[in-house]
Amino acid sequence: MDIFGVTIPDLWVLFLIVIIGTVLIIVIGIWAIHQSRGSVRKMEIEVEKQKLDLLAKDLDTRAKEHPFTRLSPEQIQQVRTVEDENELLELNNYHKEKIIEARLRKLENMVRRSKLERMLLKLDIEEKKVK
Repeated sequence: MDIFGVTIPDLWVLFLIVIIGTVLIIVIGIWAIHQSRGSVRKMEIEVEKQKLDLLAKDLDTRAKEHPFTRLSPEQIQQVRTVEDENELLELNNYHKEKIIEARLRKLENMVRRSKLERMLLKLDIEEKKVK
């Protein structure tokens, strides 16, 4: 059977060639997009490395300007003592904050309860007046 001078088996071959060509174009397009995204990410990583190098150089120059001084054992002990006292104070403050929060909740609930009781009494009075 001839359609436009092409036989049906030739049409299938032509159709198959078009499909394969379309798939190849799509695959090449996806590959190109993937490569461009990868190169952008590589450039971002390179910029981050350069930033880190600049920060490291800056820290080195600052360290040379202000050399680290060694502390004596007494000074180290004093620092540790102060840090321990700070931890103890923080713990005490946390404990007091929790107690205050709990007591505030209790007070709020007591106030809410008394308000609700007064409202119930008022409702009872109003109901009695209506009857």
